[in-house]
Amino acid sequence: TLTVSGGTSPYTAQWANFATGLFQGNLSAGNYPITITDAKNCIQNIVVNIPQAPLFDVNPIKNDVTCFGANNGSIALNFVGGIAPISLVWNDGSTSGTTRNNLGPGTYTVTIIDSKPCTIVRTFVITEPQPLVLSANLTNALDCNNTNTGTINLLISGGNAPFVYSWNNGATTEDLTNINAGNYTVTVTDSKGCTKTAQYVIVRPSPIVVQVNTSTVHDCVTKFVKQTFSANVSGGVAPYQNIWSSGVVSGTNNEIMNTNVNGLVTLTATDALGCSSSYNFDVKIPLLGYSNFSNNSYSYSTYGTFSIQDAIQFTNLSTGDFVNIAWDFGDGSFSNLENPSHIYVSEDTYIVTQTVTYPFGCIEKHIISIIVDKGYKLIMPSGFTPNTDTLNDYFTPVYRGLSDLRLDIYDTWGAVIFSEQGNNIKGWNGTISDIQSENGNYYYKLEAKTFYGNTIKEEGPLVLIK
Repeated sequence: TLTVSGGTSPYTAQWANFATGLFQGNLSAGNYPITITDAKNCIQNIVVNIPQAPLFDVNPIKNDVTCFGANNGSIALNFVGGIAPISLVWNDGSTSGTTRNNLGPGTYTVTIIDSKPCTIVRTFVITEPQPLVLSANLTNALDCNNTNTGTINLLISGGNAPFVYSWNNGATTEDLTNINAGNYTVTVTDSKGCTKTAQYVIVRPSPIVVQVNTSTVHDCVTKFVKQTFSANVSGGVAPYQNIWSSGVVSGTNNEIMNTNVNGLVTLTATDALGCSSSYNFDVKIPLLGYSNFSNNSYSYSTYGTFSIQDAIQFTNLSTGDFVNIAWDFGDGSFSNLENPSHIYVSEDTYIVTQTVTYPFGCIEKHIISIIVDKGYKLIMPSGFTPNTDTLNDYFTPVYRGLSDLRLDIYDTWGAVIFSEQGNNIKGWNGTISDIQSENGNYYYKLEAKTFYGNTIKEEGPLVLIK
């Protein structure tokens, strides 16, 4: 605004910038030549200087959000120049002053006014990176023979490249190859220190386990037995195809086999991945038979009778696939041996029972009776007629089952007139020193041993008649 005095009013003013009038606004700093003319055309030239105001500016420092969702952006206002006091207003109503921390993504505007009042308006845009997202393409370890065929192809989006990788198996590469089944954890760190952890599972089916279940139908009376074999497969990847080395096969996946032939059979199961496993087993169809046995002893084979104190051998003749044999010898004695021997100590008739147990609890019995005697026979005659007619010419015992016999003949005065010893004695012919004895009464004593070692003695009178 120009203030003019002196001369004759009114006044006019002509500015070098072609403006007129005594007032101009919004002028920048500099020299402004002005020509002033009064009512009488008197002229005055002046130069008005508008000085440069002091510098007033802002050199801000802005930090964007480092990691998605972190809300760690910041704005620091650094003033240059200006005339104190300086005030500022943030458009979001914050009263934080010249420094803003913990900022999320968004637009922040501040108005700054010094005492002139000079005004500065600044707008700041805080950005954040896209979220760090991990995904992967997995290849499971499905090779039948090689367990280390898994791969993890890691896929990364968002974050701030480049990235650093840390796997729980010690690897530091982006991808994993030639790995076995298991859990794999990776932590990815970007250039701003943002991290993301993910876990991936490489799958390998458990090994194929092949077993065979057996079911049996039987009849103890008719001896009928039928077995059915069924595949029991686990592990791998179902469904399974089964191949039997023999037998009649049926079922949707050939899981059932019937056979009446004993021997080695192999079952091979192949899963949906083409992996196979085999199981070998013996087919042994139980044969239900009949109980039977034979028995023999020294006395029976020698003399045709069973004797006390003589071991009788019982020989099992049962047929089929028996699982147990039990014997009851009829005298309170028992045995579970297949071929036992037994000694009877008393003369009697005994009932011997053989009980044969077959598979499935089938029972067969064979029962016989055995007559057991004392094991020898001895008959002593009451007299003899030694008249050379070849009939009853010798006084001799009739016996079996005896050995080491001794026969002594006594006269009526008790003197030994004849003696003979041996396993086969001939007997007394009625002579004394080759002279025929008189008719009359005599006395004998006989001593012998049984085949089982007992000593027996017999004595009594005899009559000699010519």
